[in-house]
Amino acid sequence: MSKGILGIGCSFTWGESLYYYSDLENLPVTEYHAFDNSKVNLSMRAYKDKHRFLRMVSNHYDTWELVLSQNGGNNQDTFIHTVWNNILHGEVDITDFKLVIWQITQWEREVGKSGICLSSHNHFLQKSGIDNSKWEEYFDWRDNLEDYEIRAQLTFIDEMCKEFEKHNIKVITIVWPEQFSNHPLYFSKFKERHVPIYYEGIEYESFDKLLYDEDNGLTIRSDFKSQGVHKNDIHFGLKGQTLLKESIIKKLEQDNFKI
Repeated sequence: MSKGILGIGCSFTWGESLYYYSDLENLPVTEYHAFDNSKVNLSMRAYKDKHRFLRMVSNHYDTWELVLSQNGGNNQDTFIHTVWNNILHGEVDITDFKLVIWQITQWEREVGKSGICLSSHNHFLQKSGIDNSKWEEYFDWRDNLEDYEIRAQLTFIDEMCKEFEKHNIKVITIVWPEQFSNHPLYFSKFKERHVPIYYEGIEYESFDKLLYDEDNGLTIRSDFKSQGVHKNDIHFGLKGQTLLKESIIKKLEQDNFKI
């Protein structure tokens, strides 16, 4: 097959922490999740690539996959500086792909680059002892900012999806935070692109609710709980990657997708 699959997203798409399932030497094991780029060597990266959901989907369709972004990132800036710049500068051609899988990450990540740090602001309020009325003002402000950012980010993603679709490239979306999948703009613009996540007979519109059960065997934290390491690492493990793969393929089969 000549046409491939383009993966767009954050660390969940990159495959963060999957290398911990290998028996390679010098794995950067920590009690709590941490990522040091210099300690994840090429062998570890090759292992995690083999086991992430994108590779499993591409194997299913007997084709290849590409992730241009690095570990982490936001919904808009990361796309512009990695995916779109590579297309504009000819590192890849937009017509190289038949399918785009776009994984939507947290809206707050986009806010940080404009100088607004929500976590720092929240920490200040907690330590300042201000009255409840000020807290109400804060939450009103935050809700307004959330709605503004989600609308802006979804509008951007929709416009970029249309650019791919103009070239007869199918785009599907999977969602981490429920704030996106619950938003009316997402329902109106992404209904045909959306991938529900199926787990134990339940359909989830976003996968955030699957990340916090310490015993479901879907995350790194869950799988390594007995060893007392990676205690807060909610990235999907091997079983979680398979779950994403199966949900994506189910959506594509329902749409009669062929590569």
